[in-house]
Amino acid sequence: PRILEILRLFAEASGLILNPAKSLLIPLHCARDCIDWQRNIPVRKNSLKYLGIHISLLPELAWELNVTPLTKKIKTYLLRWKALPLNLLGRIALYKMMILPRLLYLLQNFPLPIPVRWFKEMDSL
Repeated sequence: PRILEILRLFAEASGLILNPAKSLLIPLHCARDCIDWQRNIPVRKNSLKYLGIHISLLPELAWELNVTPLTKKIKTYLLRWKALPLNLLGRIALYKMMILPRLLYLLQNFPLPIPVRWFKEMDSL
């Protein structure tokens, strides 16, 4: 198949070889029979996780897999921190160390626009 030739040429040019044990395929505009040739690489139908970000063919699924769990985790953190005897500077430090890096990573790498309502929800926490 053509894809095998492309991967072989890439390996020759770059010196990087595809490791099938650590690889996943998502078929884009491809019939099922065009990927049946590669049995040792798992095929995912809707999404895969790459560097901590769920990449999905469906935008609404990408939102549910990435943003919704992070929002729940942030709410859990904030509820837990309410009980801690921290002053304003302590709360700011916790926020900067625990929440801000997670938010920034997701927002910088998420492939879809984030709706304004989500920012309003985060602001209300």
